[in-house]
Amino acid sequence: MEAFCEAQCRSLSENNAENTSRFAGIFHWQANDRQTKFSMGTTIAEIAGLSTKHLVKVDAAPAPGSAPRPQFERMLCGRLENILASSGYQPDRFRCDFKACLARHLQPFLR
Repeated sequence: MEAFCEAQCRSLSENNAENTSRFAGIFHWQANDRQTKFSMGTTIAEIAGLSTKHLVKVDAAPAPGSAPRPQFERMLCGRLENILASSGYQPDRFRCDFKACLARHLQPFLR
């Protein structure tokens, strides 16, 4: 977040309307690995010390005519990656391992 704010402040200080327009809208950010509901559920269960035997893995695509469901979807992070890179940062420096980060943030809520 600090790197993003630094890039925005630098852009504002240059007083260039083209530069400042890069900061409008919604920015997406995620780790490089892709997760399914099943993989996220098993990871949460492992972190919490819970059984995963009740979780059901579904690899099949939705039946034709049913509600579409994403499989291994990924957000597009290019806009934020470009801003960080143009400010001298390596975007991957701000990504972390899904399980490690989730464990760190769930730990206060686990007994």
